[in-house]
Amino acid sequence: MPNRVFKPETFFVSWQDPSRNLWYPVARFRKLVGEYEFCYTVGAKQANADADFFPFLAFPEIDEIYYSDSLFPFFKNRIMNPSRPDYGTFLDWLGLDPNEQDPLVLLAATPAREEMDYVEVFPEPAPTPDRKLGFRFFTRGLRHFDSSIQKRVLDLNPGEELSLMRDLMNPVDPDAFMVRTKESYISVGYLPRHLRDLTNRLVSDPSGGLRLWIEKVNDETAPIQFRIQCRIESPWPEEGVFVGEAYDPIRMADVPSLVAS
Repeated sequence: MPNRVFKPETFFVSWQDPSRNLWYPVARFRKLVGEYEFCYTVGAKQANADADFFPFLAFPEIDEIYYSDSLFPFFKNRIMNPSRPDYGTFLDWLGLDPNEQDPLVLLAATPAREEMDYVEVFPEPAPTPDRKLGFRFFTRGLRHFDSSIQKRVLDLNPGEELSLMRDLMNPVDPDAFMVRTKESYISVGYLPRHLRDLTNRLVSDPSGGLRLWIEKVNDETAPIQFRIQCRIESPWPEEGVFVGEAYDPIRMADVPSLVAS
């Protein structure tokens, strides 16, 4: 049965420095009344200073705010065309209604292509009417786990409670959060990087209330990045979900001179 649908209006774009495996939030994308908006964020300045980030070809001016009556191709190309014969299967993997065609719903639900993508697009959740935070995500990095673990997760069931463990022994990313079942300690992948700061704040909140569980398990016919879908719920964080200067839109006065080193 299709799950609760999250219809976002704001997304962020992060970019990876391919030489150091570091990610930076570099842009914001929004659905406004009758149009779409794209602008770079302060994180783009830091990415340029640290790793020679330059604006995307589709949005070449870092101080420009871009508007369009239709979805920018930069984002449209990241979702599946409804005319494809496997579109229904794709929606089932995402846990969406078989008739869903809202491009922003699809963009929010589609996981990153881990092995080939230096850009990630992720939605900003909005509070529920009762001031709760709730959203779904696919775990990352399962392709790096032993094949026996990849097979074992197929036997897990929706509703199984999950816990988070910092993977301090991870040689690539010691700040990574491993996601595993609370009862049997089966690892199901890693928390997406853009959720780390939020999760640290939620875990540290003395009022508690953070819950994490399996929402959907897709079989081996699904690409491995679609294998385990989770859901997280908690009281709404009053400071917001994605906080910090890196997520703030660039003002023209803040624009650096982007010169290659």
